[in-house]
Amino acid sequence: ATGTISPDNEATWCDIFPNVKPDVYKEKVINIFKRIAKDLAGDVPLKVINDGEVTALAAVQKIKHGNVMGISMGSSEGAGYANADGNLMGWISELCYCKLDLNPKAPTDPWSKGSHRGLSHLYLGQRGATKLAAKGGVDVPDNYKFPHPDMCTIKHEH
Repeated sequence: ATGTISPDNEATWCDIFPNVKPDVYKEKVINIFKRIAKDLAGDVPLKVINDGEVTALAAVQKIKHGNVMGISMGSSEGAGYANADGNLMGWISELCYCKLDLNPKAPTDPWSKGSHRGLSHLYLGQRGATKLAAKGGVDVPDNYKFPHPDMCTIKHEH
């Protein structure tokens, strides 16, 4: 789950590290993809894309044509779109903020400070999976169950 990636391949915001302190995030996470590439392959070109975009490219390879939207369900909900030629457009990479549950008592989104309810990442990503696992009898640590504060915070935001 790459989250928001800058044009320079920096992890500017990444849901996979929700409880990392801001100073550690800045030092260790923002440049994580550059460090991984250098450690594994040396000085090679690098382009990091969202997992949803990877899903769209995989679909193009599988079905052998474009105009494909790929959706990935990871830490939240990624998306990507490949045009008729099978090229990524770069204008869709997240679907996690689409309203999915119209119930007025639906859970609120932790990042919008309670302003939004029923957003898709609360149902289709890691929060939804752990919530359903716990309801299905799987032993999940309390801090992995939504709405525990650990599942509703991003500590590296300013």
